[in-house]
Amino acid sequence: MNSSCEEIGPLVEAFLDGLLSADEAALVDAHLAVCEACAATPSAEFADLLEDYGCQPDVVASAGRWRSVLPPRRAPGPRIPSILWAAVAAALLVGIGLAAFQSVGGSPSDPQQPRGEVYGSSSPHGAYLSPAAEVVSRTERGPSVTILSEGDVRLEPEDESK
Repeated sequence: MNSSCEEIGPLVEAFLDGLLSADEAALVDAHLAVCEACAATPSAEFADLLEDYGCQPDVVASAGRWRSVLPPRRAPGPRIPSILWAAVAAALLVGIGLAAFQSVGGSPSDPQQPRGEVYGSSSPHGAYLSPAAEVVSRTERGPSVTILSEGDVRLEPEDESK
């Protein structure tokens, strides 16, 4: 080994990795061709191995090559902003809420009208009351409740003779 080997030694790894400029790579290549000591190093043997198996340095494909291999991209079309979708969803929910509110008998302009699902004959307010609510509304003192068995309840108006 001579002074030239000491200068080239640290560059061999960079040469194998392809990190040297063209001038430095030519200098290292020329030195490895004439210096048996440097050519016998493991990194130089690795370079010979790569050469024997036909390994090539990484080649970067051009943009035209990539376009020919990859499927074509869709052209970007007009996009509707997320805030617009949120506004549409909010309006839809408000509309559904109003429709549901009015379908069960409620109306914002008539606060006297009972709300909710009611059954039976009509009351003075025009809504339908359940039979039990109708009995309660027709008696002055309220109904008497008799529990017959678990789950069976009889609702009777009180006697007015008392």
